[in-house]
Formats: sequence, C-alpha cells, structure tokens
Amino acid sequence: EEKTSAYGGVFGAQTVKLDGAARGMAVGNKDANLLVVPIHRKKLVFINDLSITQQVDTAYTPSCCALSPDDALLAVGSGTDGNNCVFVYATANPDKPAFVIDCKQYLRGEIVCLAFTADGKFLATADRERNIWIWDLSTKNFEKPHNFNNSMKYHNGQICSMQFGGNGKQLLTCANDSTLYIFQDPCGGSKDFFKLNQAFIGVVRKAIWIAPTRIVGIGGDNTIRFFDVQN
Repeated sequence: EEKTSAYGGVFGAQTVKLDGAARGMAVGNKDANLLVVPIHRKKLVFINDLSITQQVDTAYTPSCCALSPDDALLAVGSGTDGNNCVFVYATANPDKPAFVIDCKQYLRGEIVCLAFTADGKFLATADRERNIWIWDLSTKNFEKPHNFNNSMKYHNGQICSMQFGGNGKQLLTCANDSTLYIFQDPCGGSKDFFKLNQAFIGVVRKAIWIAPTRIVGIGGDNTIRFFDVQN
C-alpha cells in the first residue's frame, strides 16, 4: 500500500508482526537482510528478508542486543528480572547460548547497551548503574572484566548507545545527561577519554560513527548534530 507522506513523496510500508513488545534491535553488519529483535515475552525473533525465520525461547527477559561485525555472534543483555547477565549465541545455531557472561560482582544492574569491537574479540557492556565493562571474548574468562580497574563510570545518566569506531579502538558513548564520551582505547588498557559537554539539550538518544573522524547524534531536543573529531 502506498501513501503520500506529509512531507511530500511516496513511501511503501512493509510490516512484520511481532508477538510482543520489542526490547531492542540488531541489524546484520554483513547481511543487511538479517534482523534480530528480542521481545518481552522471553523470545529472540530472527528476521531475514522481511520474514520471521526463527524464534528462540529464553529463560530470561531480554533487554538489548548486538551482532558481531561478521554476524556470527549475537549478544543479548538481561536484568529486568534481576538476572544481570549477557548471553552470547552463535547465530548459526541460536537454540541455546554458546556462553554466558555472568559476573554480578561487576554487572550491577540491567544491561542497557552492548557493542562489539571491529574484530569481534571484545564486547562492551553498559548497565543501568552506568558501569561500562569490556569483556575479552577470545579467552572467555569472565571472572572479571578486561578493564576491572576502570569502570568508565563517567556519565551522570543512563547510557543510551555505544559503538566502537573512529580509529578502530575508540568507544563512543552517549547518555541522557547531554554528553558524549570518546574512550580512546579501552581494550588496550588506556584510561584516556574525551568528553563533549552539552552536546545536546537533554538526552542524547543515539550517537554513531559515520566516518573515522565524524560522528552524528540525535537528541531529545529535536536536533541531529554532526561532530568532527581529531584523533
């Protein structure tokens, strides 16, 4: 069905009906047709080319998700039911988690954001307590995070999005405290960061790298802003 938008032009809507409220969304990095949506009914919904291909039941209520750069791994956060864990699935066989990051000494609240490094070797997690932890997926030693001596707890509000990018080592974060942070090389042990105060008025809903030295963000002040970064 085609309709004319209020802003001119024509658009067509294609709908995939979900059996519950979406708690996040992960879009394939290699396969743009791949979409994974966790829903509140304790399910992971796999969608490919606008068709639901698989639904996986979980023992927990998912809170967010992310796909690795090669789409081989799916990380799913939890915590709304007090189970503050990250479940990592092999997308080729997602019937059960391949491994679980279950370290409640450090994961102290619901997982709200996840981000893989470009090589897929590390996973960053942000919880509702505003801690950002880096986990080494190559060793699968999850007794403590890679950055256990530096929680990167600098935001004063809930973290809304995270993404590795820039020079490949930098972690970009934004929150509902109006700020952006660029952590220079958290996987390499660096504690250096750059803070952009008052990037927006109010919440920064999402910020992403669109080039090695360029960021775009959307804010609750009804603006889209572009930032140039000097590495």
